[in-house]
Parts: sequence; structure tokens; C-alpha cells
Amino acid sequence: MKLLKFRAWSMVNDEPEMRKVEGINWHGGGVWFNEIIDDATPADWADFDDVILMQSAGLFDANGREVFAGDIVLINRPPFDCQGVVKYYNGCWWIVCGGIAFSLYDEIEESLVIGNIYENKELVESDEL
Repeated sequence: MKLLKFRAWSMVNDEPEMRKVEGINWHGGGVWFNEIIDDATPADWADFDDVILMQSAGLFDANGREVFAGDIVLINRPPFDCQGVVKYYNGCWWIVCGGIAFSLYDEIEESLVIGNIYENKELVESDEL
């Protein structure tokens, strides 16, 4: 069984940043970012209200970069050259480009992650967010 992997758009201390999630306490209501829980400081812990979790799709782009929900992907396969957002919908991973959705599994090996919707909003149309 494959373990789920997450990253988080953290808004702790009003300084937004993308962070690697080391653990999630679903019952306690938070995530931690430090590998060593015993040495965790308040900066290493965040309440669910202060983060947006993004799950890994378990796939990698053409450059070996891991793909997460919310990533912006460049599909370079004529006639469908476009930049789309990775979304999980109805049990499947998709790249949504305008009004068209492509299967992430079919496209990702030849596509590139070029950013994400939190750090690079200018790369996508507002209706794709």
C-alpha cells in the first residue's frame, strides 16, 4: 500500500510559503513540518485553518518533479498545447485547461510542472482555479 504524501500552502505568521508536510493529526486538527516531532516548535506546527493541503498524485513530470494537486502543468502535445491545473475529481487526477480536462496519467510523462496556483496565479486563467 502506498502512503499518501502532502505539501501545504502555509499561512502561519502571515508569511505564506509552500512547505513539505511531515505529518498530519486528523483528530488534533493540525499538520507539522518538522521531521522530529519531539523537537517541534510552534513554527513547525500549523492548525488546519492556517494551511491548504495538497495531495501528491504519485506521479512525476518529464523532469522528475513530483506532481501535486494545485500544480500548473504545461502540456506540449499539439494540437493541445496549454497550461492547466492539476485537480482530483471523481476518483481521477486531471489537468484542467480551460474547458478541457486531460487525464494526468496519460499526459504527465511528456508534460512539465511549471508552478502552482498559490505561487504562480498569473500562469492560469481565473476559471481554472
